[in-house]
Amino acid sequence: MTHLDIIDPRTGEVHDRVPTASSTELDAVVRAAATAFETWRSVTPGERQDTLLALAAAIAEHASARTAPHGAGIA
Repeated sequence: MTHLDIIDPRTGEVHDRVPTASSTELDAVVRAAATAFETWRSVTPGERQDTLLALAAAIAEHASARTAPHGAGIA
């Protein structure tokens, strides 16, 4: 698997590495998303809201954990 270096613009140093996807992997992900949408479309608006709010909370928690060691906050 190949990776993409994430460069810190302040220092020019590699801050992190993220995996890249091949076209075959990307096609598989798109097919999986299309399949998942078939289920998602039957979810009620209230259930969607609960799911998306939980996702937003998880993203915020992850972002805080990733930025806190660098003295940065989340705006």
